[in-house]
Amino acid sequence: MEQPEPLLGAADAKAKASKPRAQKTPLQKEVLEASYQLNQHPSIEHRKALGDRIGLTEQEVALAAASGAVSGGGGSALSQPTAGEEETEDGDAEYDEAAAAAWDGFRALCTAARASLPVPYREDGPPLGYLFDDPGEPDRVPGGGGGGGRKRRRIVLAGDVVEADDEVVKSVLLRKPAGEKPGLPGSAPVGVMTQAELEMRRRELALQQQMLAQQQLAAAAAAAGAGGDPADPDFGAGRSRAEDAVRREQERLRRELAKHSEKLERDRRRDEEERHRELERGEKERRKLVDKLEKERAKEEARKLKEMEKMKIAEERELRRLEAAREKERKAEERRRAVEERKK
Repeated sequence: MEQPEPLLGAADAKAKASKPRAQKTPLQKEVLEASYQLNQHPSIEHRKALGDRIGLTEQEVALAAASGAVSGGGGSALSQPTAGEEETEDGDAEYDEAAAAAWDGFRALCTAARASLPVPYREDGPPLGYLFDDPGEPDRVPGGGGGGGRKRRRIVLAGDVVEADDEVVKSVLLRKPAGEKPGLPGSAPVGVMTQAELEMRRRELALQQQMLAQQQLAAAAAAAGAGGDPADPDFGAGRSRAEDAVRREQERLRRELAKHSEKLERDRRRDEEERHRELERGEKERRKLVDKLEKERAKEEARKLKEMEKMKIAEERELRRLEAAREKERKAEERRRAVEERKK
């Protein structure tokens, strides 16, 4: 006997109701966990870029961040279904309700912080600063083991290779340039440290370690000077002596620095005076040379003027001689004509 063929609409509704949501791969889960540890409140651009890189939609990344906020960031930021369970569309509503409840709690905490903080509430920072605090000890972290070290692994986060353990990203190991990241022109995603930020963090840690080492040395010196250990009541006196020694050393260094600064200032003034004297000497030499050239020019002009006067006198003498010669010839010609006329 043939079974009646089910209606198409009922089959579609049943398939839609029982269709499981696509499960995320382990790599996608690890990337989402690490991204939530770095930035608990990602922006839309960050969610879109992260989803494009790991093959998820912006809504799925947002749901993962919301589920991580509800769970407190401990352990896995994503709810992993066990074998035989299926995720249905009702999970979206649960995620939305949980995210709304979490944001209500955040807003209540922010309101209480604005009312009770002794300093002005900073609007330019994260809503709740403790979300960005360093993780506590392993035994204090929710879901953490009581003993044994935590296993670290390297994962890819937004195009960067980072080192992370089961709960938190430890450090950025390799960062690709922003130009090689499709979908993120000109800048890195929110929550990923740049090289400058990483270098600044390293310097701060090195300075903190140096200060801690100095404090430990001072404590050891105080303990040695007091002849006891830090638990001894006389340890405070030895520590005070060590602090006095440190202050004296700092005062000596300040005096040395002041002396060095004074010496540099004296050298600077001496160099400036020497440079001023050199400039004055050069100015005197220049004026002397100008005066000498002016005298030589005046002497040359006087010589030329004298030569011109001599030439003019010689020309006038020559003109007078020529005039006298012409006058003599004219008179001789007149006498000759007079003699010829008398002969006629």
